[in-house]
Amino acid sequence: MVGGNFYYIVETATARELWVSDGTAASAIRLYEAAGAADNDLKSLTEFNSAIWFMMDDGVNGNELWTSDGTVQGTKLVKDINPGAGDSGPANFKLFAGELYFAANDGTTGVELWKTDGTANNTVRVKDIRAGSNSSNPSDLAIMGTTLYFSANDGVNGAELWMSDGTEMGTVLLKDIRSGANGSTPGFFSPHNGTLFFSANDGTNGQELWKSDGTEGGTVLVKNIRPGAANGAPLSFVEVNGNLLF
Repeated sequence: MVGGNFYYIVETATARELWVSDGTAASAIRLYEAAGAADNDLKSLTEFNSAIWFMMDDGVNGNELWTSDGTVQGTKLVKDINPGAGDSGPANFKLFAGELYFAANDGTTGVELWKTDGTANNTVRVKDIRAGSNSSNPSDLAIMGTTLYFSANDGVNGAELWMSDGTEMGTVLLKDIRSGANGSTPGFFSPHNGTLFFSANDGTNGQELWKSDGTEGGTVLVKNIRPGAANGAPLSFVEVNGNLLF
């Protein structure tokens, strides 16, 4: 719900469309119909700046970043990040430090970390983590304190734990948990009492429970739940009565 309205997706025989309602049948309005699009791939509704933000294909620009303030006139393309009919595929939205962060592909640098303040001019790539056209695929974005944490692959260390303060210089590898190109594949990031808990594989103990205080030295294995190289595979963290369950 945003501003007292419910936003929802209606799937028809030809497309998936965005609608809004205050909860009554009479107020239901179709905000956008992608003419000629067999499937406009509308997904990932996220609240930001008293509006919703999402990925949609209008049949012309490919899957791009859109926003809606709940009116037909205010439902619009924010920026054609991958110019033309190509898809930028914005995904993994996360609100951080007053801006919306997400992963997208501009058609040149691959899938990288982007952010927007809500304007086209300030919808920009944070950093080309994996130089060139290959993708770093930032995922599992999580916030702890004044830092954004996520998994990314720089093409050298594999998928590892990264952190960002929102600037290019401040977007760095936190720790190469699994040495070499295979990567520890960290995920399920869950801040709890000032510590970031997550699942990772260091190549020795399997996929196990790790934690980080935001420093390389403070990023450590909590416990090898399943002894040896087999996976304990902790996932789906949830906080209950001051405890972290998984």
